[in-house]
Amino acid sequence: MATNRTWRQAALENYKRRCVRVPAKDDALLDAVEAAGPGVTLNIDPGVHRLSREVAITVPIKLIGPKDGREAAVLYGEHVVLRTRAEAWLEGLTFCRMGTSPGYPNAVVFAEAGRLKVEGCRITCGGAASSIDDALRTFQALPSPGQPIVPEQSADQPATNLADTLSANISLQDDPTQDRPQSGLWIGAASQVSLRSSIIAGTMGPGVKVYRGELEAVSNTIAFSLRGANVVANGGRMVLCDNRIQGATGDGISSWNNTHMTIEGNHICDNSGSGITINSTGGTVHISEDNEFRDNGTADIHRPSTPRPQMAQLLRPRHQPSQVGLSD
Repeated sequence: MATNRTWRQAALENYKRRCVRVPAKDDALLDAVEAAGPGVTLNIDPGVHRLSREVAITVPIKLIGPKDGREAAVLYGEHVVLRTRAEAWLEGLTFCRMGTSPGYPNAVVFAEAGRLKVEGCRITCGGAASSIDDALRTFQALPSPGQPIVPEQSADQPATNLADTLSANISLQDDPTQDRPQSGLWIGAASQVSLRSSIIAGTMGPGVKVYRGELEAVSNTIAFSLRGANVVANGGRMVLCDNRIQGATGDGISSWNNTHMTIEGNHICDNSGSGITINSTGGTVHISEDNEFRDNGTADIHRPSTPRPQMAQLLRPRHQPSQVGLSD
């Protein structure tokens, strides 16, 4: 369809005016977010972006990281690094919560209200790590999101358990005196989150916590939570498809308070507790037959309130066609 050249040029100029470059300087990202109007795209330069307070998104904007493979790391030392209260899009960024100070919620990214899309991002906790390199070391041994996690090996040394390797790498992060665990992504009751092609690993609490909100997670790696399950749902709705959920010090997935949950095509492996634990009798649960369970510490599917012979009823064929997606 033909387009008037004047209109096309005007639209292009309007788009360019709404794109803002954010240099890797202390609080530059904070200032840019606070100055941004609705519809602005912030293009985040590679490098380290240190914050003096949490970033709060209150108007619809996009935060887009580098497209050339370099890293833009956003770091802050208090209990929330980035909070969303309006529709937002995060792409290609690394978020790390440094320090061990208490707070509520204690999370790296807190989706408080509105729709949030997270794509191609990395989220972890630095805890008591002494340097940025130590804080981000978790990601060094991990492949692309959703891909098999294979332990490294050499000619003179057999492959080791990757969970042990990562635990050694992030030992500086785990402060036993901390009174609250640190979650990676916290989803509040007024929020709907789409999480795709991202890595959440090495958190000192659940990698993802759904607190009565809504989550659709597709093709992610959510792994190596140091305290508790990799994914925890406390009410709300949760759809997990084609994710790798691995190596938690606890369950792979844990649901409470009548969560509505769909779990399809995931690899749920090497968690010290159960692969999936369902701690309530209400809500709805759909666990398809194409999930892979391997080497979990107790049961693959554990429902304390249901006799073991009835657990097989939870396994059903995958939806055809797929019904995944957040409600409108």
